[in-house]
Amino acid sequence: MNSAHDYYPFGMYMPGRSYADTTPKFLQWFHQILDTIWDKDHYRYGYNGKYKDNEWAGPGNHYDYGARSYDPRIGRFISVDPLNVHFPRLTPYQLASNRCIDGIDLDGLEYATYRITINKKTRTVLHISPPVLDYELKNNGTKGPGIQYDIYGENAEPLETKFIENYYGIYLGPNNPQLPEEGKSIDRRWDDIYALAPINEIDGIAKRHDLDFRDIGLHGLTGVLDDKSSLANLDYIDRANNLLVKYHQGGIDAVTGKKITSEAATAAKWSVIGFKYAEESKEHDNPKYHSRISSEKKMRGQAHGGNRESHDNFTEGTYNASRNASSDNNIKSEAAKDQRP
Repeated sequence: MNSAHDYYPFGMYMPGRSYADTTPKFLQWFHQILDTIWDKDHYRYGYNGKYKDNEWAGPGNHYDYGARSYDPRIGRFISVDPLNVHFPRLTPYQLASNRCIDGIDLDGLEYATYRITINKKTRTVLHISPPVLDYELKNNGTKGPGIQYDIYGENAEPLETKFIENYYGIYLGPNNPQLPEEGKSIDRRWDDIYALAPINEIDGIAKRHDLDFRDIGLHGLTGVLDDKSSLANLDYIDRANNLLVKYHQGGIDAVTGKKITSEAATAAKWSVIGFKYAEESKEHDNPKYHSRISSEKKMRGQAHGGNRESHDNFTEGTYNASRNASSDNNIKSEAAKDQRP
């Protein structure tokens, strides 16, 4: 064993609780040179498995997280989170959303993971921790664009891991984020949640479509083919087509603040094809399709008034990971590109 260390919660060495291999006594005359080369601490990875840059601030006081650097003595990154505009609830210098026990900041960014604690015998959900996120998937260990659920027993015993992948992003496709209800069995049907902010504009358009579906009691593929979904489907098509126009003009993504990516444009293109096919099928089967659409637009506009614009905030979201995160009250007031530790 080259070295071992005990840490305070945010990663600072505990004095007198470290071990590092040293050179034998008969080579003490060479010690100073070896210490300079090896820093006494031969293994250069420490807290969270990150690289220690001992030359910067002394042994164990500076970690390279890839996106930025971290100082465990203060429990803060020393530069601003590059995604800080999406997380107004948190200081841009925080580590793992200040969850130093169950949170691991993989690279200074985030990916969507929920930790669920249950009673192992009864399977009752005891607690759901706030999500850990990495929307840009910068960490090589992430499984891809999906939601991971780590399920633990009461004594932090890992029980199982579930990974649910959607077609694209968080909301584009049939496998939306879901959570069980605290106090209920984890084996019951989980509820859809809309607490996570979208990863980019096309994902935000998909989220708006899902919220429109929720408002009229529809879900999944059967909802897409239902006559009641036409307004929501056509609205999605218009918005996705506008995004494609922006993409070809080199435009900026309304969520990320960066240029629209080719991956986002491809997701928009193929989803438009799918929704168009559904609406063309309805039009073919119903001679009164267009008159019905016009009538529904008029009726919905009168019913919703200005409230329909509530789904236009593509970056809305919340860190609340409890079942209440799916309630309107928690969704309406938050504006963050919600994230991970």
